Amino acid sequence: MPRPKLVSDADLLDVAVRIIGERGPGGFTLADLGQQVGLSPATLIQRFGSKRQLIESAIERVNERLARAVSRVPTASDDAEAALVEWFVALAHPFRTRALIASHLVFLRRDLLDAALRAKASRHSRLVRRRVCQYLDALPSDVARDARAIAAGLEAHWHGLVIQWAIAGQGSLEAWLRSGLTLFLRGFRLRSIQARRKSVPRPARG
Repeated sequence: MPRPKLVSDADLLDVAVRIIGERGPGGFTLADLGQQVGLSPATLIQRFGSKRQLIESAIERVNERLARAVSRVPTASDDAEAALVEWFVALAHPFRTRALIASHLVFLRRDLLDAALRAKASRHSRLVRRRVCQYLDALPSDVARDARAIAAGLEAHWHGLVIQWAIAGQGSLEAWLRSGLTLFLRGFRLRSIQARRKSVPRPARG
């Protein structure tokens, strides 16, 4: 039997999250977790009540981490567009490998089928869009004016890029996101420039 040692619930759940991310909830066992943290399965049951409750606690740990990342207030930057892209790249850190993306799709299924979890996911999505608007407010006025619509499009594009990379992407997810999101924002910047040019009165011909 593993020799008990002091390990905090937070550290223990971080290890559980990593194992679940690598193997999915179905491949997660108390024996594997116990071996990595130096605690017996019986001790884990005493601390969390059951394997299911431990998994639920691990999922909540992930949700709390995502909430902290989303809540990060934008900092002043000379390049708000680049700062926004890097914010989205950091937000994708929990999905940085195809195995982790596959595991999170299992969690997504739970969110979609459970009304309470779906409501929590919806609140998370709204917070993402509010944070994006804070970055967009620093861009040209024509872009900032459409901030809410652009924020919704950016969030959808970010989700799509993560799945696209998992299916057929090359290189790292971070590089894939930087390229795709930069091109997306460049399209809005170009539209803004074109709109300003159209609004400038043309000189009358003599």
